[in-house]
Amino acid sequence: VARFDVSLNGIWFNSYSVEDTDYVGFTNGSAALNGGTLPRWLATLNVEMTRGNAFAGLFVTHIPSVTDDTASEAETDVFADRHVEQFTVVDAYIGYRFKGNSAYSQYLDGLTLRVGARNLFDEPPPMAASSWTDSNADTSTYGDLGRVMYVSANYRF
Repeated sequence: VARFDVSLNGIWFNSYSVEDTDYVGFTNGSAALNGGTLPRWLATLNVEMTRGNAFAGLFVTHIPSVTDDTASEAETDVFADRHVEQFTVVDAYIGYRFKGNSAYSQYLDGLTLRVGARNLFDEPPPMAASSWTDSNADTSTYGDLGRVMYVSANYRF
């Protein structure tokens, strides 16, 4: 019998004002926003399935679109795109927890192995070239590595 654990976590930003300017829903590489992106909200869905000693999980994080408030409004300017696309990233993993009665249980009991991927579909961060001239994106909010595969082993005794 499989067991499913599901959680949904969300954050809603009510306001963030500097000198009477509200920056929620904007990205800005300037000092006014301290170089950051403040979407109106963001959410993470986590689903984990456990069956016996095996488990698998999926994380889906969504950040809605924001406005690049340093972008020019001139149509001929290469930095004129004020719309910063939404961003959805999926992380996934599978693993096995060794426990129970077997010939090797005295050595393996307490060992957990996991294989996974962060940013499974290799989604690039959304472009905001005007605010983020070094990388064309807010890598502190959206990440900059692309897909990352990993293997982990934990041993508890």
